[in-house]
Amino acid sequence: MTVRQATNWITRAPDTLTDEHQARRHTILDRCPALREAADIVSSFAVIMANLRGHDLPGWLDKAEASTAAAIRSFALGLRLDLAAVTIRLSMSCAHHAPRRAIRT
Repeated sequence: MTVRQATNWITRAPDTLTDEHQARRHTILDRCPALREAADIVSSFAVIMANLRGHDLPGWLDKAEASTAAAIRSFALGLRLDLAAVTIRLSMSCAHHAPRRAIRT
């Protein structure tokens, strides 16, 4: 197993992994509680993004700010700086915000 593979297994949604890769992910996370905590927080944020569940962000931020991982706490604090805008953005489809090309004549 490589670091790249382990990172892939940890950062991807578990339901997108093969049974073998899910088992390896589980083994890795069982060996390190701090990594499991971080992976769980990252996975739950991915669900918020993928399912446009911006209304779930305040609860996620509470968990993230209580994390033992400094990078996750820092990320959460940054999101709080403009919580209203982040919540709106995480509630809308990207299609509504696609950049428009200028028409040149």
